[in-house]
Amino acid sequence: MAANPKASYLLVVGNGINELDASGEEVVRHVVDRLRGNGVTVVFSGLKKQVIDVMRATGLFDVVTQANIFATADQALAAIYARAGHAEADALRPDNLPAAG
Repeated sequence: MAANPKASYLLVVGNGINELDASGEEVVRHVVDRLRGNGVTVVFSGLKKQVIDVMRATGLFDVVTQANIFATADQALAAIYARAGHAEADALRPDNLPAAG
């Protein structure tokens, strides 16, 4: 977010998340709330059933909402592009984003 402060979305690709404990849930909730307060929507993809089960049990699922959870990163990106409209979608294209590092 620091490298792209005008971004309206943050995609968390969660394929590698195998579990979510209480401290992890608290951090995710804090990040989602803080970014939402700054006008950024956090979107998740690839979350495993056991992670979603914890999110449902703790209420985090309701905070994130079903509308921001996708099976794949491609589905999430398509939804983000559709929501963002053409101007911001061009800025979000992978070849326009700063390199992760």
